[in-house]
Amino acid sequence: MLVRDTTASCAVLWILVVLTPVRSLAGPVIVLDPGHGGTNFGALGPETQVYEKRLTLTLAERTASFLRQWIPTARIVLTRTRDEYLTLDQRVQRANAARGDLFVSLHVNASENRDRQGFETFLLSREASEQEAARLAAADRSSRPRSREHGGPVLQAILADLQVSAAHGQAAALAQSVQDALARVRGAARSRGVRQAPFDVLMGLRMPGVLVETGFIDHPVEGRELARRAVQEQLAAAIAGGIVAHLERRQSKAKTALVGH
Repeated sequence: MLVRDTTASCAVLWILVVLTPVRSLAGPVIVLDPGHGGTNFGALGPETQVYEKRLTLTLAERTASFLRQWIPTARIVLTRTRDEYLTLDQRVQRANAARGDLFVSLHVNASENRDRQGFETFLLSREASEQEAARLAAADRSSRPRSREHGGPVLQAILADLQVSAAHGQAAALAQSVQDALARVRGAARSRGVRQAPFDVLMGLRMPGVLVETGFIDHPVEGRELARRAVQEQLAAAIAGGIVAHLERRQSKAKTALVGH
């Protein structure tokens, strides 16, 4: 136990040393979405009796804290700041109302046999990149009521356009940056990669958005790790670090493009 907590603390310390405050970023608006909430408990860690809705709010709060330290000019918005139920539409509406520059939805995973572990980052796609991603997106849709139709011709047109839009490309870059940061602190062997799926919470966003599954809360080992404060700090620091790295690269490319013209 002590060795694992020490390892997690060292990983956070490494990120803190590498990332100093980035004052050159011009006031980005970052929207963090703690998954589930209220009557929607999400997945349960049977080994720890910790529900997903509580863990995601903690992760969002800690990620926001790191982001405020590292990007003093940023405005950080949480779609929920307490244990409340929000529809998927409400989450999207709050993000759009905040005029976010990017959106990160935070979740923990679960599996039928409690034998899977690792982290993965999703971006929106009309079709899931593989069967497991399709199952996860379907489970997310069926776990709560929907207030709009998701399969009509208008939506299909939006998604078709999204596939080739700049927002989709930026979402892919953001997803890879977060996934890489998580791999550095949680280990590349646990990385399940960047995937694509039709997650409802990513539909209708007017900004690049990704969904992060930070680990399997029902795994007998990883589930206990996720319940520990040191590991939560580790995950939050990595997610914040991935966001910062993405924003810095995006700004650098924009400056290069301006110079080129």
